[in-house]
Amino acid sequence: MKKSEMKIKIIKNSLWTFFIIYFLLLIKSGFCFNEKFNSITAPGFLFILILGTLLMHVTIEKRVMKVATVMLIIIFINYILHGFPEINAIVLNIIDIMSSLLVVSCIKEIDFKRCFCKIVFLICIFSILGYLLLEIDSNIIVILPKISNSQARTSYFALFTMISDYRFTGANRIQGIFWEPGAFQMFIVTSFLFEHFNDLNFNYSYIRKMIYSLALLLTFSTTGIICLILLWVLILGDSNSKLKWVRILLLVCAAFLLYISISDKLTGFWKYTLVDKVQQILNYKIGVSNQSSSRMDSIILPLKYFYDPIFGIGDSGYKMLSTLVGHTMFTCTPVNYIVRYGLIFGIISFMGFYKFIKRSINNIIDLVLTIIVCLISISTENFMLNPFITVIILYGYASYYKRRSEVSI
Repeated sequence: MKKSEMKIKIIKNSLWTFFIIYFLLLIKSGFCFNEKFNSITAPGFLFILILGTLLMHVTIEKRVMKVATVMLIIIFINYILHGFPEINAIVLNIIDIMSSLLVVSCIKEIDFKRCFCKIVFLICIFSILGYLLLEIDSNIIVILPKISNSQARTSYFALFTMISDYRFTGANRIQGIFWEPGAFQMFIVTSFLFEHFNDLNFNYSYIRKMIYSLALLLTFSTTGIICLILLWVLILGDSNSKLKWVRILLLVCAAFLLYISISDKLTGFWKYTLVDKVQQILNYKIGVSNQSSSRMDSIILPLKYFYDPIFGIGDSGYKMLSTLVGHTMFTCTPVNYIVRYGLIFGIISFMGFYKFIKRSINNIIDLVLTIIVCLISISTENFMLNPFITVIILYGYASYYKRRSEVSI
């Protein structure tokens, strides 16, 4: 192959990877796209993936195909045992798992990580700029395309961010292209970890991490801020010094003492984020109507009413839980993966997730802390069967050195 032809092929592959990952995030996790337009965009995305797979003559790895098939079989067994949901939900579950399978087949894992980090970094930059625009003059953003979600919340689309005015809640917050700030923090945390544990050839590594950190802070997500502290514990612990974990323990103690000393002086949204939510959790009662109590419900109630450990309680079980507490905020993704479709489904999912993380981390302390960060990050939003999560699970079962084509990006 000539050098010029090789270069063109690399560019085409790079554009394809960027396009697929961007639309994976926008269509399946984007503000209003993952709800209002899902029945149109999800099949369209799958069609593009099938077309690309055929044109690139991609071979789907048998082991990954088997895992995806077993996941679908378990879901359908659950439907048979506990009732079928609406046909639209069934079709979308099939489409999402098939789309995830094709993404893993079309894009090498290292290319996926590198391109994902590029996109999330751009989302962080655009989101921070959007935050500044709102602070300077909110009238500037009205020139951008305006969209609304199913709850009539308005946002302005700026390609790599959705600019929403959260100031009525007490603070200006950023959400990236995602459905809300609490979802955005998960993608920032994932990108942060990808860059920290993989050699992705990015320059100015610490500057990039500082931008990720600023974006996490500006989400005003309690979960995001907890993860941010743990991420910097990971970074500071990344040295050969025998005393590194002593330093980290002292840092954590100092942070805790600082929190205790300033907690009664915080006001506004910072007080709500860092103090009130903690108090709501400590004073938790089932069915109490506040955000933190609802999030505790999503952990405790599904486990309490886990009446079919093998194949899960299904959609009907979760509807029953909703009638008990009067809300549908069952947002603890790790619990949902176990309770909704059962222990077999949960174990398959967690093992893929574990294999994916273990591949990049050799140190046992780093591995445990990384798993804790990841579980916390997905514990307050419902990412159940989100294709991005399924992609990570399936990558865990794929051969790391599997080739997509003759050319690596």
